[in-house]
Amino acid sequence: MDFNSFNSLKLINPFLVFILCINLFSMAGIPPLTGFFSKYYLFLSLVEINNIKLLFCLIILSLISTYYYIRPINLLVFSNNVKPKFFEEINSFSCLLIFFIYVVNSFMIIQPRFILDLVQSLIFF
Repeated sequence: MDFNSFNSLKLINPFLVFILCINLFSMAGIPPLTGFFSKYYLFLSLVEINNIKLLFCLIILSLISTYYYIRPINLLVFSNNVKPKFFEEINSFSCLLIFFIYVVNSFMIIQPRFILDLVQSLIFF
């Protein structure tokens, strides 16, 4: 599937566009979403063990992947296509998964300490 087919999605379902943008921003590592904290703790652990070469490599790869996560947002939000195309129906599992990721990211903005404490308790269990 090509991302150009999503050009007119904002006319049909703007809430879905908002949820997809939040999820893509999280995967790109934009703060204060969950993707940022996962990258932050990974980079912090590499600094603590003094593995600068791997840290530099991961930062470069993270910057490259950020471009690929931000590009669909550009197509979703800033496209000027006013003629909607035909869309296939999204199955219910995909809708639930997208919504669950959105809820986790939104909760991370509202109450980040709860999720961080939950993850730390699961790791050190």
